[in-house]
Amino acid sequence: MGIRSIGTTLAAVVNSVLRAAGWQTNTFTVRPTGHPFSRQVDLSRLKLHPTHLALIVDEGPGISGSSMAATASALVEAGIDRNNISFFPGHAHDPGGAGSEEVKMWWRETPRYVADAQQLRFHGMSLQESLASRLPEAVTHFEDFSGGQWRHSLYPSVNEWPAVCNAFERIKYCYTLQSGKKVLFKFLGLGSISSDLTSSAETIFALLNQRAWLRLGAPALDVVDGFVATEWIEGTPAHFKQLSPILLDTFGKYIAHIAGSPMPVDEAQTAIERLRQMLYVNVCEAFGEEAAKRTDRFQSVATHPLSTYGDGHMQPYEWIFDVDGRVIKVDGVGHNCDHTLIGKQSVVWDLAGVIVEWRLNGKAIDELLATFLAVGVAKIDAETLDFYCAAYLAFRIGQCSLAAQAHDVNERERLIQAGEFYGQQLTRLLEIEPSSKPA
Repeated sequence: MGIRSIGTTLAAVVNSVLRAAGWQTNTFTVRPTGHPFSRQVDLSRLKLHPTHLALIVDEGPGISGSSMAATASALVEAGIDRNNISFFPGHAHDPGGAGSEEVKMWWRETPRYVADAQQLRFHGMSLQESLASRLPEAVTHFEDFSGGQWRHSLYPSVNEWPAVCNAFERIKYCYTLQSGKKVLFKFLGLGSISSDLTSSAETIFALLNQRAWLRLGAPALDVVDGFVATEWIEGTPAHFKQLSPILLDTFGKYIAHIAGSPMPVDEAQTAIERLRQMLYVNVCEAFGEEAAKRTDRFQSVATHPLSTYGDGHMQPYEWIFDVDGRVIKVDGVGHNCDHTLIGKQSVVWDLAGVIVEWRLNGKAIDELLATFLAVGVAKIDAETLDFYCAAYLAFRIGQCSLAAQAHDVNERERLIQAGEFYGQQLTRLLEIEPSSKPA
């Protein structure tokens, strides 16, 4: 039983292996519905024998683990004996703490089968060995930079760490070579996102080198097994207090130069509607229904024939001052096809990201837009800019709130503080009275 969407493919793989081993199998897929932490699955049309064995396959568990637990409950209702159900999750960790007691019981009592990452082989080697074999020099040191661990290398103290939503970060490995240089391998995908059927990693590899030629980032060095290798930029992450006219000029030009092609009108309308719905729901969750009604002012925001954003992560720590004092943008690709609902959006999404994350005021916003528009981009009206800023803030509030429920105490505190910062900005933008916030 595969849980859509990725579980569809994973279940097909498990099914093929079992059939090759001589098992008689049937494959089904389900799409759980309801609240993310309390999913429900309807298998009322399915009648199964109690002695049948059921394998539930998915990439989870996530924060609650409720999708796989709901599928297990539905299988019991369909006739299968509870003791004949097993989980095939994507990792060996327990779910976060957001699930109900029934969900937690399923995860405590249900057998799990997981392939240890160190058992996997790529070209006859472990993943880390396979990536290292593509490097031009011997490796003297290896670090896993996934899940925010890259902060160890950039900040002298954990007290300076910015909040990150670890669950949304891609796998990253950093190798130190014999010469002292460092190379970062980041997973950017095996699936195709282009008409010529090249993998997303290969497409992004070419994009990074195109940007490097325009002096808009470091060049890509290699692409292998869905990972793209780039030179690690030694330096210091920027801070919003370092904002200057030079940085504003850099931001405006960067956003304009890396922007993608405009979306078709129908796709652009769908993209705006995703943001509009998310804005309403997240404001309602954070501040109540009366506050959410204030988002109705954005119902008339039109679809603008603007380019699409080319980055998506404009936080200060994504800009590095290198040893020569130049500011270089890092982690600037792959965000329009991540595990969030944002997807492709107007280039205004990147402008909103800078405005929010760098805490720009009226004059600074004007300077940013002036530089951006000087490249030849169509003018952006105030209502459109306000809409994208509000949507960006609402998205970050929701993302931080969600991630805070699955992290250790220290990370949770950073995420809560970040969420409060975004909330304060959003209440000012929507003119929500503090007294209207729910307890």
